[in-house]
Amino acid sequence: MTLNARLIRIFPALRGTDFAVETSELGGNAWNTVSVLRHRIVPADGSAPLECVEKRLTKVLGIGPFEPLLQAWVSVLDAGRRLIRTAPLGVVETPLACYVYSEVVTGPHPNLGRIAAHAASGIAQMERASADLVRSLPAFTRRRMDFFGPWSLWRPRYNVALALRRPILRRTPALDGVLQLAMQLQPHVRRLAGSAQRSPCCFSHLDLLSKNIIETREGLHLIDWGEARIGRVGFDAGSYLHRLFRGNELSTFEQSRAVFMDSYLAHLPPDLDPRQVRRNALYFLTLRTLCFFLRPDVLRANAATPEVIERKLAWLLTAVEQDAVAG
Repeated sequence: MTLNARLIRIFPALRGTDFAVETSELGGNAWNTVSVLRHRIVPADGSAPLECVEKRLTKVLGIGPFEPLLQAWVSVLDAGRRLIRTAPLGVVETPLACYVYSEVVTGPHPNLGRIAAHAASGIAQMERASADLVRSLPAFTRRRMDFFGPWSLWRPRYNVALALRRPILRRTPALDGVLQLAMQLQPHVRRLAGSAQRSPCCFSHLDLLSKNIIETREGLHLIDWGEARIGRVGFDAGSYLHRLFRGNELSTFEQSRAVFMDSYLAHLPPDLDPRQVRRNALYFLTLRTLCFFLRPDVLRANAATPEVIERKLAWLLTAVEQDAVAG
């Protein structure tokens, strides 16, 4: 199917008209993302141009990705104006690919520390709003889209055991301290995962990096739902903290974490156990950070100064050990 044919499906008013398309490429590096393009559609009759973002996703064995379904569900949730889900325009399916279309949103990517309190309240509101919808889904759909399903287990992004098998860890003596700390963290990750799996479900974006948040006059727009699944309350808090943790000195992170968690917990419903929510956030922070630091490119970049990684893994180890003592 041609690009023009797909655009006509998304914008039926284009049918039977002449138009030109100006296309620019946007960044996209998810495992199943083929391309992310921005289209500006210029009608020949001089009417106002149309714009959209087109994301092409690969199908696996003819099975489409979850992203279009999750984005459509989340876009209708009433979670206030703290964190806005960019509205989807439609989906076009072909035998080998899925094309997801959404509105164009422009603006800067914010400093996550500066917006910590604002983003925390939006994440909490989004989790609250999605909990009832998740409970209403058929059991098969919930299992199929659950974070703890097979989709995450085969990816080193979420699997510490796979990340630890990378040859660079065994072949680089300078990384022995990193390897030792990672192996000490591994059983704590398993313990926290078991606790999280039994806790309340919600929709989780799971990739709250600065590049996926756009700051506009209307509010913060959350984009790119490629990693989203049915997660647990607290996972997106951990995802946000992961980016703060890996990108800042520990003293700066601890200040931002306190601001973030105070706002986050204040906007959660009172019937949730705050200890479990904190534990879920710690689980996802530890999982994502550990697997990130065990990436070959990150290890190579820090092979000469492994203490940078060691300090942060040691901080995580202290945090999970304190959690284990607290029960």
